[in-house]
Amino acid sequence: MPWNIEQKIDIDRTNEAFISKMVRRCTYISGEMVLPKGSLLYEKYCVLNEINNIRINGERISTELKQDIYRDLYEPGKKVTRNKLEKYLASRQIITDAIQVTGIDENINNYLSSYGKMKGIFGDHLKEDKYIDLFEKIIFLSTVYGENKKFLRSRLKTEMPELTDEQIRRIQGLKFSDWSRLSEKFLHLRACDKSTGEEISLIEAMWNSSNNMIELINSDDYTFKDELENMQKSSVKVLSEYTYEDLNDYYFSAPVKRMIWQTVKIVKEIEEVMGCPPTKLFVEMTRSEGDKKRTTSRKDKFLNLYKNVKDELHNWTDIINNADSDGRLRSKKMYLYLTQQGRCMYTGNPIDLDKLFDDNLYDIDHIYPRHFVKDDNIENNLVLVEKEKNAHKSDNYPIEDTIFKSQIAMWSDLCNRGFISKTKFSRLTSRQALTDEQKAGFIARQLVETSQATKGVNTILKELLKGQTTIVYSKASNVSDFRQRFEIPKSRLVNDFHHAVDAYLNIVVGNVYYTKFTQNPIRFIKDEYNKDPRTFNYHLSNMFKNDVARNGETAWVASDNKNEGTISTVMRMLSKNTPILSRMTYEYCGGITGKQTIWSSKKAKQDVYYPVKMLDDRMRDVTKYGGFSDIATAYFFLVEHDIKKKRIRTLETVPVYLSKQIQKNRDLLEKYCVETLGLINPDIRIRKINIQSLLKKDGYYLNISGTTGNQITMRNNVEMCLGLKWNGYIKKLEKYNEHKIIDESLSCERNIELYDEILSKHCNTVFKYRPNPAAELLRDGRKAFISLDKADQLSVLYRKRFSLTRS
Repeated sequence: MPWNIEQKIDIDRTNEAFISKMVRRCTYISGEMVLPKGSLLYEKYCVLNEINNIRINGERISTELKQDIYRDLYEPGKKVTRNKLEKYLASRQIITDAIQVTGIDENINNYLSSYGKMKGIFGDHLKEDKYIDLFEKIIFLSTVYGENKKFLRSRLKTEMPELTDEQIRRIQGLKFSDWSRLSEKFLHLRACDKSTGEEISLIEAMWNSSNNMIELINSDDYTFKDELENMQKSSVKVLSEYTYEDLNDYYFSAPVKRMIWQTVKIVKEIEEVMGCPPTKLFVEMTRSEGDKKRTTSRKDKFLNLYKNVKDELHNWTDIINNADSDGRLRSKKMYLYLTQQGRCMYTGNPIDLDKLFDDNLYDIDHIYPRHFVKDDNIENNLVLVEKEKNAHKSDNYPIEDTIFKSQIAMWSDLCNRGFISKTKFSRLTSRQALTDEQKAGFIARQLVETSQATKGVNTILKELLKGQTTIVYSKASNVSDFRQRFEIPKSRLVNDFHHAVDAYLNIVVGNVYYTKFTQNPIRFIKDEYNKDPRTFNYHLSNMFKNDVARNGETAWVASDNKNEGTISTVMRMLSKNTPILSRMTYEYCGGITGKQTIWSSKKAKQDVYYPVKMLDDRMRDVTKYGGFSDIATAYFFLVEHDIKKKRIRTLETVPVYLSKQIQKNRDLLEKYCVETLGLINPDIRIRKINIQSLLKKDGYYLNISGTTGNQITMRNNVEMCLGLKWNGYIKKLEKYNEHKIIDESLSCERNIELYDEILSKHCNTVFKYRPNPAAELLRDGRKAFISLDKADQLSVLYRKRFSLTRS
């Protein structure tokens, strides 16, 4: 009761239990509660994970120097800036120029904030291990209770009687909030250090090495990855018994959970059809979350950079404006020309702007050779050079000494003034050859998962399939490169088959990488490539120039004058129009009405409008007190009933406000038909038809998408098939309408030919049975279309094409 709640319930512990239940679970170990963001352990992890990436002259700093930086700069608990770090390194005569330091952001993100706060209260006790648990408990309680100082004080007094009133008062003045992504169990995860044979925790390994967390997890020098896999929760269910509710045992966001469940359902169906689990499953890796779009235009960026550049030979403002107006600024060569102040990166010689795009004179070179690294990042790995110098450099790294000594001053100047990034400067100036571990790491980026969704799929499917299936990851950027190499355009406008095409190409490309490198790149480098480079040769940017086979399985046959190769099989498959398109059906569970406007009694009609108050019988009369319109539909049902001496069947809607009641009492649906819908002798034939369910009318497939007034709306479910010959042209049409990119192949003649092709489809194929057919509209509009100029034709094709395929 309200008057004895504090005697019956421990309010403090209830509050803590409620907050703890709401806290997310560890990204890597299922079911483990994460640490507060202010945890001493988590802050130590964050700092080490950041400073373990520091490089000087392109090389990782020693473990001893890293530990000194941690003790001297971070342990005082104050904010650490890049300037402080650079001054510290200079004072120890480790660097002479700030640009020597890379691998860390301009703004250092982490510092030991909680360490500093606790040190201010407890002094040197902070370094005594016996007090660490006490401090962590204080931070946990402070995070749980947040602004509720009364509860916090009560818990501190109860659980930590050794604290003085003054210490509690000061703790109450501290602010801790939010939670991390990692658990204490994960950071204390123990594994074997293969070099010493000793056990070591993850946080200890981060302290005793210069590797960040991801590198340690995936390193073959430790067994962290094996330990994590062993710790994953073992599922007692088989795949066929797995339900959506079982995903609640894992911490996934709602969108990720939905993706994983859809994947599980597809794999279930595949296993049912095949009678056994698949040998391989391919999972596409989309671009990483860290990828960001450019926020400043190239024009503004260069105008700002060149504001203080004095050059009698060039009018940089005019060069930039002209390049922007004629579109050249979007090209890689022009961009690099401006970042290098119009000079060759390897010789320093001026580049003739009029001959910039002559491929016989100037080339774009990859600093890290494409042989070993698939990195086309214009900011970090590309430079504009004289073709002769690029040919001379070949696939060698580091850059030869003669180039380095002659150009280091120019590179330093460009970096200091912001024309090139510190990462590019580091790669240009590094004097160390690529190690086997680096080469293997470059390969591993093409083979391992990166996002939470793919990690979740990996975890779940490994449990369910009990090791019978190999999960192979395929990188979206590799598929994109494959499309460009073999001229396979991707058009979202033609139809929705591009999803199936992507899935197929992910299998083709992913299987080539998997067959070539297996899932252990370091073993491939050390045991195969290093021992026999001719037999196990590879080039990450030319993976499809040579055959790829392993253990009798051929993943790719390169084409030549005598052999069409695997690409002919791929193109033959892509020419088929047989993908099966499905849409997710669902019961709507949102708000009762589409609009929250309360209409007056003058407009409201009985049984059409919804009362403002349902519990009060007097207020349920909408003709007196008004109500809501646009009552939301939960789902549909099929009912047979009498009308004017005929027996007909109609689709009717179940409103959201009745759906839960009908689930509990089936008779309510019949009552609703009679009393609300006014149907005579209703006989319900199908009790529930979800929104987006498939319907076939006169041989034409549609999805039931909703209602408008007293009409049911439909969505097209028949895909337009125009063949591969039109995909490329329509892709260019998309680029023109969406980005104003003009292609010379776009012409009035081809536009009319495409119009006629679409007209023919609507006159002579299944589209003639389409409700609200478009054939007559297209036929009547052909003459007007022909009279338009090219730009207007492209606009009409884009808009009509989109509306005809989607509506």
